[in-house]
Amino acid sequence: MATITVPSDEQLAAAVKDQVIIITGGASGIGLATAKMFARAGAKVVIVDLGVDDRLAEIAASIGNGTTHYRCDITSWAEQVKMFDEIVKSHGRIDIAFLNAGVHFEMQTVAGGEKGEEARKRVGCDFLAEEMDEASGTLKEPSMRVFDVDLFGVCYGMKLAVHQMKRQTSGGRIIATVSANAYLTQPSSGFYDASKHAVLGLVRSTAQRADVQASGISISALCPSLTWTGMTDMIAREYTTHVRSSEPGEVARAVAHLAIAPCETANGQTVLAKGKELFEIEASYHEWSSPIFSN
Repeated sequence: MATITVPSDEQLAAAVKDQVIIITGGASGIGLATAKMFARAGAKVVIVDLGVDDRLAEIAASIGNGTTHYRCDITSWAEQVKMFDEIVKSHGRIDIAFLNAGVHFEMQTVAGGEKGEEARKRVGCDFLAEEMDEASGTLKEPSMRVFDVDLFGVCYGMKLAVHQMKRQTSGGRIIATVSANAYLTQPSSGFYDASKHAVLGLVRSTAQRADVQASGISISALCPSLTWTGMTDMIAREYTTHVRSSEPGEVARAVAHLAIAPCETANGQTVLAKGKELFEIEASYHEWSSPIFSN
């Protein structure tokens, strides 16, 4: 597992100044921290999120450097098509697409007390919950919302980003947020784990396509360890002292590496952000797995 040197502010600014960068889930957490980092470096940032336009406008203004916003439900193919078209019309191109938006409803089951207990009874938080439909008296269908956002939203965004970047002489970069859960498993996170495993597989396979590589497009994955955002606030920090956790700004530096590393280096990489340290973990994965599956 190779350690990665965090790029300096000067290196980042030299590489991304005036580049057009879209960030889904850009109004909070890792997305917001990354938007602020790129804006400080002189990039033209577009934050994409749900929510009230006025609130998104306030967040964009707080980021600075002319950051703009776009309200989009990434689970809708039609809305993403419209978003990409309008951003390209207004900005001329897309240099980096950071496909970061995600949800983790199962996280509610790890909360203590009555909140955690209630969450474990709802199929929206635990797909195996024995919740019954009152009208029919039958077992309730589990919610697929986590796949809609965390998997299908990324599939749509990746297809549209590749479509646009193939038409640019400069190519582009696509970075998808997976999670440490793409390599590990947690008993309480079945659907979330499955979606992140799937996105990692999507990155691995698409990064190897000859047409993608010939177009100068790199596709890589961001792999945050436990990161303190609104998604994880319900976890009591005193119960995670054995885990090296990260702040959103520390994870953003992993995105910076993938944004400025040589295209052939970044392509297919997965960068683990663990506290203040960054590690490239795909090379070591391939090192031990290739002999097993190629013989």
